[in-house]
Amino acid sequence: MDTKIAIITYNRPQELLRLTKELKGLDYVVIDDGSNYDSFIEDDRLVKLPHQGKKGFWLTYSVVIHNLLKSKADNYIILADDFYNIDFDSVAEIHSRFRDDNYTVNMINDSRRSCWSSPRKWKTPKDMINKGFFDCGGLTNRRTLQQIKLKEMPASWWTPNKSSGVGYQITKQLKNKTKMFTPKQSLCKHGDAVSKMHPIERIKNPLISI
Repeated sequence: MDTKIAIITYNRPQELLRLTKELKGLDYVVIDDGSNYDSFIEDDRLVKLPHQGKKGFWLTYSVVIHNLLKSKADNYIILADDFYNIDFDSVAEIHSRFRDDNYTVNMINDSRRSCWSSPRKWKTPKDMINKGFFDCGGLTNRRTLQQIKLKEMPASWWTPNKSSGVGYQITKQLKNKTKMFTPKQSLCKHGDAVSKMHPIERIKNPLISI
């Protein structure tokens, strides 16, 4: 696969180990957002950051973008550490199908409605839903990722239930010029592990893949 994979992790060693075993032989980098255990990831695959937290997640995600773009690959997969059982056949098909487009495809379908925007008027493939947002973990390519420039969210953004704002920024920046799809069937499994970023919200609305 002409594909570079980035994993974002924070204090989930068991889930990260499960995922990296699944990625054996593939080209991936682990962006560690300040975990407090001794990492088992090889140094040449590991970018260790100070813990940025929810308000600083834009900095962590900027490092993800930088590491993907500096690779020679044109296709990218961005994974949370608790994703597993990835459907690589479908991933390869999607990368091939959209290779000439600006696009994002979310890794999971958790039955949510569009969070931040109305769906665009793109023609939707039969195995995709046009929900019009990108939820940080999924598939994209070089030409799309080059358009994203993240920054700190303003003070007016923050309430206890607000997200990091990264998905919001990406969705807003790519509005009307990028196909943003969610698969009808998730491209991986995602269970009900305790959220590190939205623990209260995820108890109410767990991101269970379908």
